[in-house]
Amino acid sequence: MFEQLVAPENVIAMRLSGTLTREDVHTYKAIIEDKIASHKHFGVCVDMSKLHDLGADALTDDAMVEFELLTHVSKFRRCALVSDKSWPITMAVAIGHLIPLLEVKSFEPEQGDAAIVWASEGPAQPH
Repeated sequence: MFEQLVAPENVIAMRLSGTLTREDVHTYKAIIEDKIASHKHFGVCVDMSKLHDLGADALTDDAMVEFELLTHVSKFRRCALVSDKSWPITMAVAIGHLIPLLEVKSFEPEQGDAAIVWASEGPAQPH
């Protein structure tokens, strides 16, 4: 399930919970595309602490969306990942190495508000 969270205008904040579906992927893709069209730069905060599963169709569509978004990577400044699982932390480190323009940081579930604030503050270093 996808839920958009309240956040500053320069941040897309979302919570993924339960089982992520293809419809959820297309919902957040539309939100991201709107932000790409209307902002020069923005941050992202994804709370995955209650995500349990991805449907097969959602996994395939999500991978396609992520590859599409790579063409707009210069618009993304910070990505906060909220989770109590180890794989998002590993993913955050890998993304940080693969996309040096994007700052990625992981947060514990109780740090959700701090994650949104961090994503809104922009990069520590100008790009």
